Amino acid sequence: MLVVAIARLAFDTSPARSLKEKRSIARKILGRVRSRFRVSAAEIEALDDLSMFVMGVAVVSNDARYAVSVLDRIVDFADGLYLAPLLSREREVMTFSRLEEPFWDLSEGEILSWEELRAQTKEIPDETVPGPREGRRRHVEAQENETGQHHKDS
Repeated sequence: MLVVAIARLAFDTSPARSLKEKRSIARKILGRVRSRFRVSAAEIEALDDLSMFVMGVAVVSNDARYAVSVLDRIVDFADGLYLAPLLSREREVMTFSRLEEPFWDLSEGEILSWEELRAQTKEIPDETVPGPREGRRRHVEAQENETGQHHKDS
């Protein structure tokens, strides 16, 4: 059985005087939750709202009781950091039964093994997906080509 437990936690960041200060609080809470628990966590709402930080957390398990207990421990842990007061929390647990049949349509042809499927697909080279610095560099180079001026890459 597949169990996905999610939580939404809202924290009061109204004392923050800037978005930079709010995001500092958010980074600390997110970082500590991620390092303490093996979960996915992110800021999910009110990104530009100084007064509130909303965090989403997801736990994947094969046991609903375990997933719920992890979420409860995360709530207690995040609240106990005393970085920002906890305003509200929501929790939802989704369970998926055993996968008996494939979830894709097999009526159109034969079933391919992973090796056959991989042989039919084209691998995307790493250089086609630039990282943040590479993307900036390509943007600057494109501007230089258009204007003929050299921009300092910072």
